[in-house]
Amino acid sequence: MTRLEHLRLSFDTVLGTFTFYQTLAILLIGVFAGITGYILTYRSTVSRLHAIGESSVETAARILSQPLWNYDQSTLDQYGDVFLKSGTICRIQVTGEDGRIVLDLTQHQEPEGASADHFSLTQSIYYQNMKIGSVS
Repeated sequence: MTRLEHLRLSFDTVLGTFTFYQTLAILLIGVFAGITGYILTYRSTVSRLHAIGESSVETAARILSQPLWNYDQSTLDQYGDVFLKSGTICRIQVTGEDGRIVLDLTQHQEPEGASADHFSLTQSIYYQNMKIGSVS
């Protein structure tokens, strides 16, 4: 009897059947746990990024109100660059109340690739309680 034949379990015995189903159950539990862990981690990460995005767009709306009101393009460009360098924002667009695009900057590198999930948030920009534009 060779070593391989010695390790082979037969389904004709209770031990062989039990070992097979026990191994199958452990494998299925492991796969289920892995998939569940991935889904929970993914949802948690997306939720956290969404909260960071909301905070960033609210901050941008507050900071950009003065330069937008004064049509200070160089200051708008500088603030736009700073927001893009944060790592969580890949594009910033500021429009005036008339719909004219005042600032549109895009981060050229996408470290996650083209298949990465993206979402867009928009916040109105106010100056002395007057809506003067929006940032997204």
